[in-house]
Amino acid sequence: MDFNQTPAGCGYTQTFTVFDVSSGSEMSLPGWATFNGDSPIEVYSEDVDIEAEYTFRVRSTLDDAASTTANVDFLVIVGDGCEADTVHLVTAIEDTTYDIQTPAAPLTLDVLFEQSIIGCDLSYSVNLSDGASVDPNLITQDPETGVLTVETDSANYFGQEMHIVVKVTSDESGNEATTDFILTLRDYCYGTELTAPSFTLGPADVDVWSTELFTFEAASESIGQCGSISYEVVGISDSSLYSISGTTITLSPTLLSQAGTTYEFTIRATLDDYGLSVESAPTSFAVIDPCESTSIVSAALSPMSTSVLVG
Repeated sequence: MDFNQTPAGCGYTQTFTVFDVSSGSEMSLPGWATFNGDSPIEVYSEDVDIEAEYTFRVRSTLDDAASTTANVDFLVIVGDGCEADTVHLVTAIEDTTYDIQTPAAPLTLDVLFEQSIIGCDLSYSVNLSDGASVDPNLITQDPETGVLTVETDSANYFGQEMHIVVKVTSDESGNEATTDFILTLRDYCYGTELTAPSFTLGPADVDVWSTELFTFEAASESIGQCGSISYEVVGISDSSLYSISGTTITLSPTLLSQAGTTYEFTIRATLDDYGLSVESAPTSFAVIDPCESTSIVSAALSPMSTSVLVG
């Protein structure tokens, strides 16, 4: 800002002072603004009340005999810059499966947005992809961070799939950013872990026309509340060789054509209501032809006497 002297060649020196005249009277500058007389006014905006208006007056005083003065008033608008704030996604929410159980177990889904001007007010929202509201009994959102929490123990949600959109808006600029993901809701037993059945002792070899029984260690599931487990033999196509009941297998070959063969198999355990299955390590047995080791034992004759008639 320049003040021109008229006439210009008198050689007087100007000095400058600055006042705050926002109230109608000349006051000292507020604490967030400084002026040392020969440099620009310095403003420390972090100390300023946001969205305020001030009127400053700059006065030039000549060192002539009359101390001639001239004033210029100007408006200072103090703002936070949030009208230019932009937001963008940093950490998205990935597609997620929530296993429903009793009691309900909360699942936190973190999302992170960043803004160009820290401190500007943000608003978060969560909706289905078609714009409909999410069920507040299922999904809640932290209004300060946008983080979601999924929590329910209701079987009414079993098998549902939802396309969810999380949005952040910078309130003053209106700039937006979003992330979306698929939320799948299922019975928590789909998340159980099955341990495979195992063999303490494998089956013994078995002769044709004989029977051999052996048992195996039952499978288990980690939750322990997900229903029954059934078993089947895998790897033996000839079902006449065996029968299975619970954790007991009965080997009972009946055909000589089965002899001389070693049968390798596994036990498949299936969690019946959920179709989850796991198989044991393999084991084997051989069918033996008993005729290959046939022996003949002579019957002992008892002492006898014979009469011969000669005629």
